[in-house]
Amino acid sequence: MSTPHVPDHIVFTDLDGREGVLVDLNAKRYYTLNETACRVWRALEARRTAQEIVSELTDYYDVTPEHA
Repeated sequence: MSTPHVPDHIVFTDLDGREGVLVDLNAKRYYTLNETACRVWRALEARRTAQEIVSELTDYYDVTPEHA
């Protein structure tokens, strides 16, 4: 399985460990992230594979891989 790529033109700021903000410098847009989305983004920055991210989510949230 391939490793998802984080584009250089997107900047992430963690606000308090539970929320974050993504800024797309090319589109000049920003997006707020909830706790789960922050967890996924940090995993992407750590260059984890999609399967590793799913595994982390299923372990942390006790959900099925399909739900994750």
